[in-house]
Amino acid sequence: MNGFTRIPSLVLAGLFLIAASDTVSAADKPDVDIKDTIKKTFEVRPGGSLYLDLDRGDVEVRIGSNNEVMIEVVRIIGVDSRAEAKEMLEAHELNFDHDGDDVSLESRFDDDAWNWKRWRDKNRFRMTVTVLIPQDYDVEVTSGAGNIRAESIEGDIDIRTGAGNVDIGHIRGGVEISTGSGNISVSSVDGGMDVRAGAGNIMIGDVRGELNAHTGAGNISARITRQPDKDSNLMTGAGNVTAYLADDISVNVDASAKVGSCSTDFPLRVEGKWMSKSFAGDINGGGPDLVLRSGVGNVSLKQI
Repeated sequence: MNGFTRIPSLVLAGLFLIAASDTVSAADKPDVDIKDTIKKTFEVRPGGSLYLDLDRGDVEVRIGSNNEVMIEVVRIIGVDSRAEAKEMLEAHELNFDHDGDDVSLESRFDDDAWNWKRWRDKNRFRMTVTVLIPQDYDVEVTSGAGNIRAESIEGDIDIRTGAGNVDIGHIRGGVEISTGSGNISVSSVDGGMDVRAGAGNIMIGDVRGELNAHTGAGNISARITRQPDKDSNLMTGAGNVTAYLADDISVNVDASAKVGSCSTDFPLRVEGKWMSKSFAGDINGGGPDLVLRSGVGNVSLKQI
């Protein structure tokens, strides 16, 4: 493996941020924050893949050099003593791997070595991972909980977090995103998209292909600016759905709000009575389906 040697935990004073003064006793101020930083660099070529499989932590992916992947892991621990922090860091395993042009990182607590669950509820263990990758590089991130940000890249992106917001720039490849609880925001996508949130808003700036967006509770907003080859679905259990459609796109529209209103800029008739509304029909002669659904909320189809 090509990379920096791991920096020993709790050895170099420059790695630590001590929140309490040395003159203050543990009895007077029991908690201190200790910071541990690990950096690694791997030589790669464009076209490879980054794999992150994390138990927790915020992630930021940025564009760096075309011939390397740089990873920085920062762990901040709130503890009563340095000895306790040392034990906790040793129990938190970081496994780096470099295979050809692919780089991976896995993080886990060793349950046999440390009863880490008592720290989870107190939010005493925090981790951030920052990665620099080539422009043309695929990204796959899985995190138990944490926010994920990524700059514009030319590869595919696959992101899954148990709880946290996802904020993505322009993607030239395909996009798959899911979060159990959190908002999803994507600037633009050249390929197809599949995004899902258990609860949270979904905001897509510009889709140049098919889109599947589902949220259990939250608003969905998307701009479809290029002719999709496949069906698109925008669905929320509770929230508003707003789709913006370029005037030269051909689709078969099927839109409805079980409890709410419907509106459209296109020559389609809105039907229904009382709180349930719907509209359907062909635009520009018809094409793939465009399905818009809200269980409780409003549905709008606007012309760009």
